[in-house]
Amino acid sequence: MLIIFQRRRRQNRDAQRAFRARERIRVQSLEDRLEDVTKQYTKLKSAYLHLNAKYQSVLEQVEIKEEGVDGTMPLWEESSTSDFEPFSSLLCVPESLQGS
Repeated sequence: MLIIFQRRRRQNRDAQRAFRARERIRVQSLEDRLEDVTKQYTKLKSAYLHLNAKYQSVLEQVEIKEEGVDGTMPLWEESSTSDFEPFSSLLCVPESLQGS
């Protein structure tokens, strides 16, 4: 009977030792994976910030080009009906002739 108990205790110790070894390997594997994912996250975050800054710069350049070179809106729309309409604000017409 004593031999059965000793054999069972030894079997339990061996099983516990093997379990701890597997657990250490699993924890080490997870820590390595966490480190890799953290490095990848850092690289992706850096790339995102760089691309976002570049996007904002391009967006500002597009907005500036849409406003015109000197920062003002264009003098007339493309769909103007008269050839002289864009220049009407530049003409000085005497008040006596404006009614005609």
